[in-house]
Amino acid sequence: MTTSEVIKADRMTLAASGYVTSLELPYELRHRVWSTLRDLVVDGDAPFWSRVERERGGMYRIVADDRVYSEEVSPERVPDTIVWMLLLAQLDGEPDRLHLHSAAVAHGGAGILIAGTSGSGKSTLTTAAVRAGFDYLTDELVAIDPVSLRATGFSKPLSLVGHSHELFAEFDPRQTGHGQATDSEWQVPASSIGAGRMLAEMPISAVVFVRHDHDAEVAIEPVHPITAVRRLLHGSPDIARFGPAALEVCARVCTAVPCVELTYSRLADAEPALHDVLGLAAPSAVEFEFICGTEQTPGAQWLVLDDEAITPEPITDDMVLKLHDAVSLLVIGGRSLGHVIQPDQRLEPGNHLAEFAEFATAWLGLVDGESTVGELIAAVHAETGSDRSRVRAVAHQLFGDLAGRHLVQPV
Repeated sequence: MTTSEVIKADRMTLAASGYVTSLELPYELRHRVWSTLRDLVVDGDAPFWSRVERERGGMYRIVADDRVYSEEVSPERVPDTIVWMLLLAQLDGEPDRLHLHSAAVAHGGAGILIAGTSGSGKSTLTTAAVRAGFDYLTDELVAIDPVSLRATGFSKPLSLVGHSHELFAEFDPRQTGHGQATDSEWQVPASSIGAGRMLAEMPISAVVFVRHDHDAEVAIEPVHPITAVRRLLHGSPDIARFGPAALEVCARVCTAVPCVELTYSRLADAEPALHDVLGLAAPSAVEFEFICGTEQTPGAQWLVLDDEAITPEPITDDMVLKLHDAVSLLVIGGRSLGHVIQPDQRLEPGNHLAEFAEFATAWLGLVDGESTVGELIAAVHAETGSDRSRVRAVAHQLFGDLAGRHLVQPV
């Protein structure tokens, strides 16, 4: 279908991962929407439908599958609002996949997840990679198949904000006619930025956590798999749906491929660094242990943990401790990540729920529901050669604190 045919058509068909919708548009919005979402336009019929309707005052309403998604949308926000509608549809349509807040690009068939907090330079690096010819999957939401571990998604327009406008001035939609611009954000189709392919899926060959530092030299540093799992899951919208199983899916990814932090100042150095990442050798086999809590009944009153002071439980040497049934634990290389089922089933970044201190991690990993505290103390004393009285004091203090937080409980 040619550009003119799309613009004249009463509707266009958009594909967002497994969600395909027929979108009906008012005439005055057709070019605006097509120029922004053209990488999502496909031929053929669609099982779902959506439309943009005029409202009073020059505003619009977006309706999808008999539901009003958004009202009072200004013309310049219509394309972006449609994208967020599609992202929500992607989540709803893929309940069996784990969704992560991450960008994804590929080169030579090898895929890279690019993750980072807001303002870290994730979208900027992704745009630079696409400009350099990398294939493009997404800059927002990646879905991981829990069996194959392949990443899927859809090629939404790249979102450029703030300083990125200066770095990519040649892609200003107001000058090129490709995409949509507001005062704070540009939405630019990837096909107008680079010659790479628009992907629907890719293998994961590396995980990159990006950090922009104005004064730093470009650097690639390894990230411990447990830290990589925590960072990837912290922004995931799927914790409630997947629960603790999300730990295992991410662990399988992060123990199989290089996980690194890429720090850069100059964009010219960052894109070549992605090629260097793809040249890193896959890690040798990294074993992990996943202990899943058993109380998974919906609606139960799960544990609520916070950072307030707690009263430690008294611990004796003859006690046998186990993880609380609502606690799941992932252990990799002597470090742990915990998932506690709470009313909103969130994975929290706080020390007591997520990445425990090294000494706490080692002890927590020993809890098996069969050995007494005294036997654990003896094992650690024999393994480390540390003073037995010191080992015992640490064990009693730590297990008392963990029991007080309901992470462990007596058998």
